[in-house]
Amino acid sequence: MTDYIILMPLLILIFGLTPIVARDSYLNKNQKNIMLWIIGLIGVLIAQNVADYVLQTVVSMPYLRTLESIVGYSVRPVIIILFCKLVKPNGKYRIAWILAIYNAAVYFTATFSRFAFYIDENNHFHGGFLYFGKTVFVVSFLLLFYLIYCTVSEYRGKKTWIWIPITNTPL
Repeated sequence: MTDYIILMPLLILIFGLTPIVARDSYLNKNQKNIMLWIIGLIGVLIAQNVADYVLQTVVSMPYLRTLESIVGYSVRPVIIILFCKLVKPNGKYRIAWILAIYNAAVYFTATFSRFAFYIDENNHFHGGFLYFGKTVFVVSFLLLFYLIYCTVSEYRGKKTWIWIPITNTPL
């Protein structure tokens, strides 16, 4: 029973938040679509983490573990870009998408090299040359600063207090 508790965030996300966003009358169609994509990708991340747990502790399948790790590293920057699109719908995101594609390409190299990371035949994770540079963390860090920039530029002239969208704390 305790093993299934790790699925609770995914179930709450799918059965709780998804219908709320889908029926929200304050969001326009584009905002709803972006929010549903964000929810779906967060669901993918939760499922990826569950798969990683299972592939580390229950079964040993290094190649499958490599693939699910690539998915996890690749999805994170995309979620941040979608939040940028939510905050600033008319923004330009070409550089952000290039960073996300670069990040995914770096981690995709794990399928044929040890450049980013690899999982050995004993199912142990090893960081490669670029892993220690934490490509996903650098790209996500840059995209988070871009999200802050988008938020500040979008709300600068409005009466809304600027730090509410950034910190998500009540007054």
